[in-house]
Amino acid sequence: MSGTYNATIRRVVVSAWIGNSIEYYDFLLYGLASALVFGPLFFPGASPLTATLSSFASFGVGFISRPLGALFFGNRGDTL
Repeated sequence: MSGTYNATIRRVVVSAWIGNSIEYYDFLLYGLASALVFGPLFFPGASPLTATLSSFASFGVGFISRPLGALFFGNRGDTL
């Protein structure tokens, strides 16, 4: 029984590590894109500083919203 338990724990740990790695890689790419690409692309009429700050604001909204959504929808998913 302990061999099966250890294999299950190992599988859970590896799966969680892969999921977190993909999530933080996603945030890394989005952060780089917001610094380099999103300002001129989405705010072409604004000054470069305003465009960059606006793109970082959109990154900040996603950064704050994701944990709050996880708290709400995680709890909701656990009760269903």
